[in-house]
Amino acid sequence: MILGVPKKLVQLISVTMAGSKTTVRVDNQYTSTFPITNGLRQGDALSSILFDLVLEAILQKININGHIGTKSLQILAYADDVAMVGRNKNAPKDTLVNIESEARKRGLRINENETKYMEVTRAASNSDHLRCGKYEFEHVKEFNYLGSQLNQTNSTSSEIQARILSGNRCYYAYGKLMKSRALNGSSKLKVYKSLVRPIVTYGCEAWTLTNRDEQYLRIFERRILGKIFGPVQNEDGFWRIRINYELKDLIKTQI
Repeated sequence: MILGVPKKLVQLISVTMAGSKTTVRVDNQYTSTFPITNGLRQGDALSSILFDLVLEAILQKININGHIGTKSLQILAYADDVAMVGRNKNAPKDTLVNIESEARKRGLRINENETKYMEVTRAASNSDHLRCGKYEFEHVKEFNYLGSQLNQTNSTSSEIQARILSGNRCYYAYGKLMKSRALNGSSKLKVYKSLVRPIVTYGCEAWTLTNRDEQYLRIFERRILGKIFGPVQNEDGFWRIRINYELKDLIKTQI
C-alpha cells in the first residue's frame, strides 16, 4: 500500500491515465489531438487528489521532530502552495534541499519564479536573495499567500487596506444592481452581506486589530450602507445623509 491506498487501486488509476490524449481550443478552433506523456490530465477529477497525494508523500519524507514550541521549522501546505516558516535562515534552506530531492524523484520541480523569501522583522532589512543550491529566490517585503497579504513587519493594517480595496471593487462591479430601483434596501443589503462583506472580512479570524483598523472597517461599511439606503428627508422637507446610529439600526432591522 502507498499512503494507505491499496496497490490494486493505484494500478487502476494508472490504467485510466495511460494513453491519454487531449486537444486545445483556440478561438473556437480545436487543434489536432496529441498524447499526454507525463503529468496529470488537466481538468480530470482525479488530478487534484493525485497531486495532493504526491505532495503529501514528499512532505512525509521530511523529518521534523518536536512540537510547535520547539520546532525550528514549520511547514504549511495547501494544494500546491507550500510555506516554510523557520526561526533562522538555515532551517528553510536545509529543508528545501530535502524537498527538492524528494520532488525530483517523483518528477516534480520547484518553480523558482513563484517561490519567494521573506524575513519577518520590525528592524530594517536589506537581505539579499536567498540562494539554495542551484536556486536563487527573490527577497520580498510582502506577498500574497492563500488570498491573504503577509508582510515582513507582521502588520495586518496593509492586509485590511487591501481587503477594503477589494470590497470596493466588488461593490462597483455590482453597481447597476445596487443602484436599481427594482430592488429595495433589504434586497441590496442581502447582496452586500453575501457578496461584498465576505471579501472584506476574508481571513479576519487571524487579524489583530488596532483602533485605527477597526475605524477603517466601520467607515467602509457606513459608506456602502449610505449608498444602499440613500439620504433621508427631515420634517422640514430638507434631505440629509443618514448618521451613524441610523445606519447601525438599519443593518440590524432589515435582515
